[in-house]
Amino acid sequence: MIRTQLSALPYIRNWRVGIVYFLIIPILNMFLLVAVTGTSTGKVDWQVATSSVLISGSLLALGSINALLVGDSDLGLSLEVAVQRPFSVVYWGSKIIVSALVAEIMILVNGILLWSVNLQVPLWQMLVISPISVTTGLILGITSFVASWGMDDPYFFLNIISTIGYLVSGTLVSLTKYPDWLRIISLIFPFGNTIEALRINKLDLALKDIPIMIVWLVIGLILYLYRISTITKKPNQKIFL
Repeated sequence: MIRTQLSALPYIRNWRVGIVYFLIIPILNMFLLVAVTGTSTGKVDWQVATSSVLISGSLLALGSINALLVGDSDLGLSLEVAVQRPFSVVYWGSKIIVSALVAEIMILVNGILLWSVNLQVPLWQMLVISPISVTTGLILGITSFVASWGMDDPYFFLNIISTIGYLVSGTLVSLTKYPDWLRIISLIFPFGNTIEALRINKLDLALKDIPIMIVWLVIGLILYLYRISTITKKPNQKIFL
């Protein structure tokens, strides 16, 4: 089952696509964010660089599990799962494991590359809190997918979260420096405390994102149960899961 899920991801099937997802995109995002801060400070902001790697891993986990779920929709497997085995440990577990694995590998590879350039980069701290960041991506990926269930665009909410991910995480600038309205919006998402924990080297701060993650998980579960109820009432309707 794990091998099947891995083969369903385009950046695992094709090594060229893998290089783009695991190296080129994260590195380009990091260079862009560092360049933005560098224009005002005149030096490389390594905190922004490390934060960029961490949030990139979270967003990769988000996109991976979402892609696997949409792939099942295209194959017509989702209806059977939702009706007969909505909480199958094998089904959900394999997707979670694979998505988390590729995200952790991406963080590890890019973290080591960054550390090889500057030995002062907090590689160990990044790896310690990376499971929280990756779990955030997984939960948001599942919830955003279920929220898009039945819509013409199954990637609708995924695209929104992926687009604003770097902003609401405080990767470029600490959330404490945001305007009040933007900081309130950012705190809705379980990114900010984890990124801030890495920035100030206070890892226990990342634990504050866990309650927010639980709220998102509960929202996703409620939406999932609602979708299941509509399916069982109308077994012949067309769905998008």
